[in-house]
Amino acid sequence: MRRFGFIILILVSFLPHFLSAQGGMQDSIKTQYDTISFWTRTAEFGATFKQIGLKNWVQGGAELISLNLTGKLRARKEKERYIWQNLFEATYTLTKQGEQKRIRANTDDWRIITRYNWKLENNWAITTGITVNSQFGPLYKVSVDPDTDEEVATLTSDILAPGFIWPSFGFTKLKKDIWNISLMPVAGKLVIVLNDSLSDAGAFGVDPGEKFSIEAGFGIDAWVKTEIFKNMLIESDLAIFSHYYDMLHTDVRWNFTMRFKVNKFFSAFYTNNLIYDYNIVDKVQFKYTISLGFAYDITW
Repeated sequence: MRRFGFIILILVSFLPHFLSAQGGMQDSIKTQYDTISFWTRTAEFGATFKQIGLKNWVQGGAELISLNLTGKLRARKEKERYIWQNLFEATYTLTKQGEQKRIRANTDDWRIITRYNWKLENNWAITTGITVNSQFGPLYKVSVDPDTDEEVATLTSDILAPGFIWPSFGFTKLKKDIWNISLMPVAGKLVIVLNDSLSDAGAFGVDPGEKFSIEAGFGIDAWVKTEIFKNMLIESDLAIFSHYYDMLHTDVRWNFTMRFKVNKFFSAFYTNNLIYDYNIVDKVQFKYTISLGFAYDITW
């Protein structure tokens, strides 16, 4: 089964390059489009800062300093019968709480998605793509040794430990840059754990001492971004992956953002992230954030 999954991973990963090459041959023939740009690009940047200060405060709590940085870059090319979609997004949070001696990374996540769509009829398209997800650096779980009263930092994850790669092939129903739903009967999941200590512990579903784990299955993706009221936008991104040989264990990843625009430079956000991946933990992981801070969009 692993060999079968590896073959699917290779074939699906190289398919976008083949289709792109075909599109490139057509571009060289139709020179009348040379002066026209078929690209749409957007960039979103955000920064929120939070500080809680306490003095002679007897009702409990801890001082807190937090800085959250977010970025999202999109590039979309539509020409004749093909649509090429690209996304890079990242979130990074630094915090210092209570008596902690150091400022530490609390959230660290980045994701790259590239998808090639060949348009059919009625807004359907044949779709092939790949998603890569990891983080920029190490994250630690900090505890206090009761005997020495010293901080103890335990490594929980690192760059490409884990790293996830999801290649996929299937069909998409899409409507411009508003929503799309994809059915992927051929999909794969490659888990990478390059850190030796995490690999030796068998973290994130790899066998102890192994660096990689490959699975084959099928997936469903659903994405929507729209303004539901004036200055109130929502974006929802749902990805489901189910294994051919173990359909009872289905991976679910859902990211949701609600944005309230205060003015051109400031917005309020509600975000939630839901993950179910039994390779990591056989429980639903959920995180939400409410924030107000700088946010700026660019389109070109």
